[in-house]
Amino acid sequence: MKQTLDQEKQLIHKIGHGIYFFILIAFIVLALGVRSGSTLPLDEAILKSINQWSSQSFDRAILFLTTLAGPILATTIGVLLFIFFLIEKKKLNSLYVVLTMAGTFLINTGLKLYFGRTRPALWPALVEEGSHSFPSGHSMISMAIALTVVILFYNSKFRRTIIVLGIVYVTIIGFTRLYLGVHYPSDVLGGWMASILWVSLVSKLMLRNKTFRQNILS
Repeated sequence: MKQTLDQEKQLIHKIGHGIYFFILIAFIVLALGVRSGSTLPLDEAILKSINQWSSQSFDRAILFLTTLAGPILATTIGVLLFIFFLIEKKKLNSLYVVLTMAGTFLINTGLKLYFGRTRPALWPALVEEGSHSFPSGHSMISMAIALTVVILFYNSKFRRTIIVLGIVYVTIIGFTRLYLGVHYPSDVLGGWMASILWVSLVSKLMLRNKTFRQNILS
């Protein structure tokens, strides 16, 4: 029985590693496409298609969502989680929040500077953005906080609800960036993948710690 469980664990680990490296390779391929400009025709076609849905009422709703539910909400959740776990005397959980969120911000900043991609200019922008386009910061931050919450409350009875809400949140934020025309689809996709890679790496390293592992599974 124990041998069977060990074999199942090994299989799960192998599948996890396989998925991780698949996403890593996919991100590299996407980044090369962005760098060469080969993603641009499809990027622009998708943005033009989305822009056909625009209306004044929709504009206001999207602006509200991208402003309030973007980095502001993610940062607020991150700070609250950090404080909550300090109060609960689970310092490693607080450290996990800092690593995932601060790391996401630094990685996003570095990637933007490295690629230096100009933002879309297919129609008059509803918002002004000063930084580069790839990868999307909103997409990275929203994915990072969603994954962080899922991991920290993995053993909660509300896990499925948290996962569903996380998917909805990340999808909405990604869509708002496309609707506003401030990011290409490849920026959003790249942001999601970069955060998945980073949060997964932090999770794997920290789960080696027995105390942190017990915190997650308790």
